[in-house]
Amino acid sequence: MQNHGSPGIGPTSPPPSNGVPGGPYRGVPRPGPSLRTDGRAITSMVLGIVSVVLSCLPGVGLVTGTIAIVLFAKFNGDFHRSGQQIGGRGMAIAGLVTGIVGAALGLFYLLYWLLVGTVISGLGTSLLRG
Repeated sequence: MQNHGSPGIGPTSPPPSNGVPGGPYRGVPRPGPSLRTDGRAITSMVLGIVSVVLSCLPGVGLVTGTIAIVLFAKFNGDFHRSGQQIGGRGMAIAGLVTGIVGAALGLFYLLYWLLVGTVISGLGTSLLRG
């Protein structure tokens, strides 16, 4: 005897369709057409990841993170204007989050290296004076 979906009792198999179009699952929603992923969402995510990875290089994390944030903002505006008919929202949000983190780290490292450069320059000048 076959089990038709009773949980916990052996393997399950769908009930017979009896030749009816749509079978016994007529009320189950079918997935709609997949949405095309917007290029700005992909670019925002990639630049956000790059900004985090390269944030230790002065200026790189700050610039790429800022671009990722701007691309998210442009995508988000079009996403809402289109009635949410553009794909890639998750990637765009990932770009926003990583862009913010990368830009913050990039700014921190830029200020750090400016401070280190100033201190080293000051030490070199004081050593030359004697």
